[in-house]
Amino acid sequence: MSTMYSIHKTIHPPTGVEASLYCNFIGQGDQQLVVAGSNMLKIYRLVPDPDAVLSSDEEERPKTRLECLLSFSLYGRVAALASASLPGAKRDSLLVAFDEAKLALCEYDPLRHDIATISMHMFEEDEMKSGCTDLTGVQMRVESGDRRIVILPFRREVTVDEETGSRRSPVLPSYVINLKELDERLCNVADVQFLHGYYEPTLAILYEPIKTFAGRLAVRRDTYQLVAISLNVEQRVHPVIWTVANLPFDCLRIAPVPRPIGGALVMATNSLLYLNQSVPTYGVSLNTMTETSSRFPLKTLDSVKMTLDCAHSVFVTPDQLVVSLRTGELYVVTLVADSMRSVRDFNFERAASSVLTTCMTVCDDHYLFLGSRLGNSLLLRIQEKKALDRDGEPLSKRRRTDGPLTNIENLDLEELEVYGSEDMAQTQLKQYTFEVCDSILNLSPCGQLSMGQPAFLSEEFTLDDPDIELITTSGHGKNGALSVLQRSVRPQVVTTFTLPGCLDMWTVLGPDSGGGGGSGEQHAFLLLSRPEATMVLQTGEAINELDKSGFQTAARTVAAGNLGERRYIVQVTTAAVLLLDGSTLVHQVDVGVEAPLAAASIADPYVVVCSESGEVALVSLDDSRLVLTVPDIDTKDVVLASAFVDRSGLFSTAVPSYIRDIDEQLAGVADKQPTDEQRKQELDDEDEIAVRGDVALLSLPDFRPALVLRGLAHGWTVIGHDEPQPQLEGEAARPPPIRELRLSCLGYRKSRPVLTALVGEQLLIYEVFPCYALPESQLKVKLRRVQHDIIIRTRKSKTRPMADAEPGAPGLLREFTNVAGFDGLFLCGPNPHWILMTTRGELRFHPMTIDGRLKSFASFNNVNCPQGFLYFNKEGEMRICVLPPHLLYDAPWPIRKVPLRCTPHIICYHLETKTHLVCTSNAQPSMKVYKFTGDDKELSVEDRGERFPYPYQKVYTIQLYSPVSWEPVPKALMEFEEWEVVTVMNNVSINYEGHRSGQRMYIAVATNHSYGEDVVCRGKLMLLDVIEVVPEPGQPLTKNKLKVLLTKEQSAPVSAISSVAGYLLGAVGQKVFVWTVKNNDLVGVAFIDSQVYIHQLRSMKNFIMAADVCNSVSLLRFQQDFRTISLLARDFKPRDIYAVEYLIDNTQVGFLATDAEANLIVFLYQPESRESGGGQRLMRRADFQLCSRVSTMTRVRCRLKDTSGERKHPPIVAKRHMTVYASLDGGLGFLLPLPEKTYRRLLMLQNLLTSQLPHRLGLNPRSFRTYRSQRRELAPPARGVLDGDLVFSYLSMPTPERHDAARRVGSRPDEIADDLTEVSRYTAHF
Repeated sequence: MSTMYSIHKTIHPPTGVEASLYCNFIGQGDQQLVVAGSNMLKIYRLVPDPDAVLSSDEEERPKTRLECLLSFSLYGRVAALASASLPGAKRDSLLVAFDEAKLALCEYDPLRHDIATISMHMFEEDEMKSGCTDLTGVQMRVESGDRRIVILPFRREVTVDEETGSRRSPVLPSYVINLKELDERLCNVADVQFLHGYYEPTLAILYEPIKTFAGRLAVRRDTYQLVAISLNVEQRVHPVIWTVANLPFDCLRIAPVPRPIGGALVMATNSLLYLNQSVPTYGVSLNTMTETSSRFPLKTLDSVKMTLDCAHSVFVTPDQLVVSLRTGELYVVTLVADSMRSVRDFNFERAASSVLTTCMTVCDDHYLFLGSRLGNSLLLRIQEKKALDRDGEPLSKRRRTDGPLTNIENLDLEELEVYGSEDMAQTQLKQYTFEVCDSILNLSPCGQLSMGQPAFLSEEFTLDDPDIELITTSGHGKNGALSVLQRSVRPQVVTTFTLPGCLDMWTVLGPDSGGGGGSGEQHAFLLLSRPEATMVLQTGEAINELDKSGFQTAARTVAAGNLGERRYIVQVTTAAVLLLDGSTLVHQVDVGVEAPLAAASIADPYVVVCSESGEVALVSLDDSRLVLTVPDIDTKDVVLASAFVDRSGLFSTAVPSYIRDIDEQLAGVADKQPTDEQRKQELDDEDEIAVRGDVALLSLPDFRPALVLRGLAHGWTVIGHDEPQPQLEGEAARPPPIRELRLSCLGYRKSRPVLTALVGEQLLIYEVFPCYALPESQLKVKLRRVQHDIIIRTRKSKTRPMADAEPGAPGLLREFTNVAGFDGLFLCGPNPHWILMTTRGELRFHPMTIDGRLKSFASFNNVNCPQGFLYFNKEGEMRICVLPPHLLYDAPWPIRKVPLRCTPHIICYHLETKTHLVCTSNAQPSMKVYKFTGDDKELSVEDRGERFPYPYQKVYTIQLYSPVSWEPVPKALMEFEEWEVVTVMNNVSINYEGHRSGQRMYIAVATNHSYGEDVVCRGKLMLLDVIEVVPEPGQPLTKNKLKVLLTKEQSAPVSAISSVAGYLLGAVGQKVFVWTVKNNDLVGVAFIDSQVYIHQLRSMKNFIMAADVCNSVSLLRFQQDFRTISLLARDFKPRDIYAVEYLIDNTQVGFLATDAEANLIVFLYQPESRESGGGQRLMRRADFQLCSRVSTMTRVRCRLKDTSGERKHPPIVAKRHMTVYASLDGGLGFLLPLPEKTYRRLLMLQNLLTSQLPHRLGLNPRSFRTYRSQRRELAPPARGVLDGDLVFSYLSMPTPERHDAARRVGSRPDEIADDLTEVSRYTAHF
């Protein structure tokens, strides 16, 4: 085979936030927060916190939370965001800029609950692509790499084309400004911003005509300049208005000052400047570095010491801005202006310490959003302090003269006489407090990925596949943490009962259930349904069978629940409906239908029953009696019925008062209280002859039609009463049967109705959204399909065809309430899943496949099992369980974040003791520096004063952690010297005669002493072991300790460590050494010269893959018999490699690498190939664009069994490995080898979907995944890797489109679905 075929799929979305803005995008009467990170785009709204205590202060803003309304995965990395108010539009439009010089203008589509693209712009010239992409203001984008700026103008008002009579596009043609035509010296642009207060758009450009750096300050300094140009869009003339030269060399960015002050703040690393037209410039020095680095006139602030590198800022008032420093500190900077609106002073007030930010956005003037890719993004509430002084006067109304950061008293009186009166200094210095309201979870940057065994796993589970979890390092500095990820839920089993023959079960509340100690009402009875009988258990301190009661035990129970606001219990059997008060029978109604009852649905105070023949009846509660009603409708084609209580208020024909224009404006009524409940009922009107598959919504109790959902069984993307659907013919026109239907209110205040349906072998999930552009008599709602990765189909056996569901078989969809505080749905069957939605507003899908196929499920709140649940597995065992409380479930994966308060670098798992070694560093300012004095180095202490920004010195430590509580093990800490840097820590397998395999696992650690560029760097290699000792009393974690086995000094830095064939392998300087361990010492065996800097070594058998930071990948071979190491092959192209790993498929091995441009490359060793030069060159046979940089990968064998536990995978799968990676944006993904036949079939499908599926924002999936390189290469992209995200979207397509796509690629829908199911099942780890 000439190449290895594989498929890539993202299994965890990126979580870092890089851009944000606040605008009226959806138009629900308020504004929304738009957040972007990597290729993800999300829209949030601010809602009051339901758990917050209402304040008595009317002026105090309530605490709010973020609710996600929309989320999109794009085929492009978002570079910048901006919003614009187009003429005639009721909402703001969104401008999204991407890499490769692309820009899309989009708006919200209220009819489809999606984003619609208005215009697309791409500038394909190579010199345009090489620049950086950014957005400024509302009408331009910047390409600052090659002195060009692109202007995208908009119309000011709506115009109509006289010839056609149609409205003209609000976007005018874009054009390019060549900065060289404005000024020959205008290059090296650092920032571009629009300025406030000008009649015509005015652009401020910060640039550096001639570059310099810190080492040339003695010759060239103050190199930056700022120029303001006026944009005449009609004539395309751009005169220069004013310019300022000789700005400090360390200028970073421009912050436009709002009106009435106007002008611009220029933020430099060591200074802050205010510039404006016809106004004297004013600048302050933030530290003493400016004394030697700049001649610009700066005022010294004795009480201020800070640097603005990596800082971000945003104006909260016209004269106050919040600045977030690189250390996470928040400062409020006040601009003190005189009567001429000239800034005369800055006041710095330290307000809080927060997350390390990448973007800042003010929301509603009282909230501040801090987006971060180095920690959790935060939503802060800004409040003004109301403290009083000794005289009872509010501090906010006084001029502060005693504060350490106030400088108003330093104003020059002569300057006041020239530019204004002294009265101008009466600026109110407001003080603010920042309070955290909400946060968005973030994993990035994932620097190191490790696998380990979960500490909590109940003994009842017997597994054929290894039970593993992922641990990754996250964050930086004080935001550093360990993220423990578990894709599958592992319940904690309280107890297990063996109850064979049970079909289904229900838990009900009793009349005196009580509050349960704050965990909600407790269940009083458990009903177990058998084929011909029912078992009733009373649940309390103990679970006992109830012998005598009013329950019907001689017949099979169809459904059970509570009525009358949980006062009564209702039991539905195959022939009757019983009403009970506790265990006492109150009333019984015989339904009186011909066939036995097959299903029932309970929505207080109604019970809808459906017989096996399709007859429907309604039983309602009237006081303490049941009333039977037979609807006067044609129910001959009804196959199922489901009752629903609307708690969202969306199912209404009324239009809210704040909707002014129903054609243009969209708003929700999510804040409506549940007291306005409307009862609805769903009926599936599937007609086997007419082949319709529609769902009708009828109001109870009059059965009046309210809404008909056309084509739900086909799975169309948007469905509604009048949603047009295409005409179908042939097999595609026949919809699959609807087996189950549930409509649940989830999310914030139950305001997000979700329709879940089992249609054929698919799980369809629709979210209800308001749509007010409908006729008055219709419900103002539509439904949009939600994409998910839940696959419920099982591969059909060739010997045993799929049997139909037996009569009385329980349904797969189960609603639950108050399980660990969550409400949602549970999917039983071969691939069990939790479906949750919290106040965050995002649907979460968590598998629970650890116990195989599950038959039934019920929530269970008991004194011995608070907020727990019950389920039956395939063995007939009923388990009483609780969810592990230490995990956060409102995330893409269940996660536990362990805060470290320092930067984590490396994590390593010790298999024998099941502990983790974590290497961290803590940075502190240091005055020490080593100087080279001829023959030796000398330590010098440089005291430069209190305002000097001293460099940060990292101190490294290695700490042992126990996965039981994720607390550091006492007395298991290894601290290193101040100048000693830990470069690598890795598991190695070393020859050891005392072990049965002949080898034993140790921990190898490499450190370097980096004293500076004048002192030679030397390394040290250590071999550690984790030993077991007698624990100290009361400290069970002290049973493990770190033991240093040997330490060996090296003459050069040690940059990588591994082991090969029982020998220790390391990269020292520009050589790769092989050592053997003898008598607690390292004895050299072999060495070979290498490339520039090898930072990763991966070994397999006697092969070694080396990753060089500049010169790509090399393949080495160690021959144990001859004790030699030799170069087998290498890639001759210069690539900046980030990580390497093996790609294994039975007897085939590929060499996987990721580079600095987010490419994933598969190399093969093919000496028989003519292009390989006799095997000297590694052949690039596949490549793929990941969109995120990856610095860590690991691999694990594919699963041996299906998730249901009933079917084993083919033996060849056991020799196939999936390679898992974690990106620096917080995403996870895998690469899985594929057979060529499967690859060819899915490749044709991918090519078809690339052209058939709509391209959101005009982004093409094929170009997005194409290999990219700044260096020109003669070879075309090799491809060879399938885009799993695109291919798996086939399962979310409507059924007719899936049939058509399969036909066009020459396959069958079942065949493609089986291929995708196998990929999902093989990789169902963690």
